Formats: sequence, C-alpha cells, structure tokens
Amino acid sequence: METAGWATVAVGMIASVAFVLKYVLDQVPAICQQAVVAIKAIREAREALRTDEAREGLRESEVRKALPETDGDQK
Repeated sequence: METAGWATVAVGMIASVAFVLKYVLDQVPAICQQAVVAIKAIREAREALRTDEAREGLRESEVRKALPETDGDQK
C-alpha cells in the first residue's frame, strides 16, 4: 500500500512537470515574434542614429571648409 502512495506522488510530479513544460514551450513562438519586432526596432533606431551622425559629420566638414585656415601656433 505504501508503494501505491509513492507511485501516485511520482505520477503526479511527472504530470506536473509535463504540464509546466508544455506551457513554457507553447510560449516560445509568441516570445520569438516579440524578439523579431524588438530586433527590427533596434535596427531602425541604429540606422536613424547613423544617418543623423552622418549628416552632423557633413555639417562639420562644411563648416571647416568655410572657415579660413589658421596655423595652430597662432592665438
């Protein structure tokens, strides 16, 4: 009789683990989709930053060209 109790507990534990594992694995596609959206957003933000930095660098080079050249020794 004592063995039946332990067997019941063991079967219950196995069923619980299987239930939790199934639930977690069912969440994977949704999490993956959220990750794809997040990665796209990060890539767009990085591209926007690169574009802004490129424009800023262009402005700085235009300003340098417009300024008269000076020697570093003059103050």
